[in-house]
Amino acid sequence: MGKYFLEVIDVAKYFGGVKALDGVSLGIEKGSVVGLIGPNGSGKTTLFNVITGFYEPTRGEVWFENERIDGLNPNEIYKRGIVRTFQIPRTFSSLSVLENVIIAFPNQIGESIFNAIMGPRKWGRDEVELAKKGLQILKVFRIAPYAKLKPTQLSAAHIKLLETARGLMGNAKLILLDEPAAGVSYDVAHEMFKFILNLRKELGLTFFIIEHRLEILMEFVDYVYVLHNGKLLAEGKPDEVINNPKVIEAYIGE
Repeated sequence: MGKYFLEVIDVAKYFGGVKALDGVSLGIEKGSVVGLIGPNGSGKTTLFNVITGFYEPTRGEVWFENERIDGLNPNEIYKRGIVRTFQIPRTFSSLSVLENVIIAFPNQIGESIFNAIMGPRKWGRDEVELAKKGLQILKVFRIAPYAKLKPTQLSAAHIKLLETARGLMGNAKLILLDEPAAGVSYDVAHEMFKFILNLRKELGLTFFIIEHRLEILMEFVDYVYVLHNGKLLAEGKPDEVINNPKVIEAYIGE
């Protein structure tokens, strides 16, 4: 505790006799961009689910900003500043792009039953301010021109950006991205990762990224962790990991 922004200590997650995670320990420094790789079924998404409260660990601890967070529900962890995306983006298809961002803001005045009964005179000004903030965030992600569209009208790349934009509406500090480059072209994926580095620089964000497209990931991350069969197989700088014989064997044997 203390050295790392996020620290995972001896975390295990069992589903009956299946050990999805088995004693994983790792640390993420504030302001870093860290990759998480491994063959299919190695436990990557399960680890994200434990960190963000979707799963309670069978064993171990998760610490964020020197506070223990394992066992908290996803909403409480989100309020602390940990935001995630999913392999399959989850948007509200009936809402506009702007509304999808606004809805992510926690503890809105209009959510109170009393304030809802009172009508716009109680929460109208708050809604206007949230809309302004939402548009500012969409501008940061260069998707403000699509504010009035439905998510179904966006490209795959723009939907992934929308998911990350919603995270900033919730005052994100650490963003967990689950395969941000999946389903997009090499050029678009490259631009997305450059954009991630720009967000790190401008907003001081920290990123933890699952990605299968290693040729892209390794160009942009500071550090890499490798999972295999629920255990931490290797870690290090990108060039160290990509040339690690154990990592090569794990991928070739997939």
